[in-house]
Amino acid sequence: MLLLLSFFESVSMIIVELLLNLFMVGFESVVE
Repeated sequence: MLLLLSFFESVSMIIVELLLNLFMVGFESVVE
């Protein structure tokens, strides 16, 4: 159970980073 929780936490952090990168790229393209 604890192993599954830590795995889910790492995956969610990776997803958040990818979403932030996509948002920044989209924001830059809109600004330009």
